[in-house]
Amino acid sequence: MCDPVKLHVSKTLRTKRLAAGLSLGEVSKQTGMSVEKLANYEKDSTGMSTEELQLITSVLKIEFSEVFEGYKLPGAAKTGN
Repeated sequence: MCDPVKLHVSKTLRTKRLAAGLSLGEVSKQTGMSVEKLANYEKDSTGMSTEELQLITSVLKIEFSEVFEGYKLPGAAKTGN
């Protein structure tokens, strides 16, 4: 079973890359990471280092924290009763 945080990060990276109008090949050239590695990270970010994530977010011109936006912790207390 995939970690829900890592799945969220993966989906967000793909969404942000597409929104930036960049192909995997273009991100690969700018990061030095292989297209295969980037494609795998967009499916499952397991194994991605913090440095790699920072590099990818830099190329996508987004803040590091943006990849976590919208993620809700399981069992988090609901507000606004």
